[in-house]
Amino acid sequence: MRYGKPLEAGRIFLTNGTQNVLFVLLSALAGRGGAILVEEMTYRQIREVAQLLGLNLISLALDDDGVLPEALEEACKAHSPKVLYCIPTVQNPRAMIMSEERRRSIALIAQNYGVAIIEDEAQGLIPVDAPAPFSAIAPEITWTVTGLSKCTLVGLRVAYVVAPSSSTLTSVMTPFESMAFWYTSAVSASVITQYIESGLAGSMLASIQAEAAKRQAMARKLLPSTMMRGANGLHVWMADPSRTGDQLAAEAARVGVLVRSGSEYAIDSNPLSSGVRISLADVSESDLSEALSRLSVALVR
Repeated sequence: MRYGKPLEAGRIFLTNGTQNVLFVLLSALAGRGGAILVEEMTYRQIREVAQLLGLNLISLALDDDGVLPEALEEACKAHSPKVLYCIPTVQNPRAMIMSEERRRSIALIAQNYGVAIIEDEAQGLIPVDAPAPFSAIAPEITWTVTGLSKCTLVGLRVAYVVAPSSSTLTSVMTPFESMAFWYTSAVSASVITQYIESGLAGSMLASIQAEAAKRQAMARKLLPSTMMRGANGLHVWMADPSRTGDQLAAEAARVGVLVRSGSEYAIDSNPLSSGVRISLADVSESDLSEALSRLSVALVR
């Protein structure tokens, strides 16, 4: 398992899904008005969370391996941030998996500047060969958030969080003890625990991994390889340097296919953002094949 040896129980807690715990962690670690570093394109709801908490989002440039180390160091010098939020495994939306070498470079810079890392592992368990998470590389500064919606059960709003230490976890969560919005349902927690202990969760994950691999292969077959990037997860990224994401999304809509433009994920809300995110989930294989075939005709020129 890429999460390594068994963890100290005091470092782990359950919460009611990833959105709730991101709200808690960003509030506790950054504080109102604090600076948060994020990838220049990232999970769309992070902007709403930041706005509610009064946080200042600082976007970091990406290449095909994820956050650029030089961009991180420059931002650390200029903004004195408290937190780096990133999606190193099956990045959303650009469907990349950060290499171990890049993770180590990013972790070292964060350590040098006293920046906590929140790594969002929403699809972290789906690729079978992803590098070790930041929590294995720099556990003393990393908070790993792992939801179950993508890799086990959509209906159970349960997420696991691994803190740097039990004492750090206690200090962060103490102000929220009397608030119920992040609590996990006892029924949901009991159900997923039984699934894990019985081995059923592992079997479900294996089935999802196999299905994701099958759909990624379908996308590679039907979409032009020069325009597409996949990461063995549940979506792919398609870009054309000559057109914006909004233009590609509009062309897809004309053939009856819904994709999301990169502008929806851009922290700076840039309408000129490139690329589109194409989901491979939530439809039958036959419908997916039809949609990808339409996209190949509509988007290639």
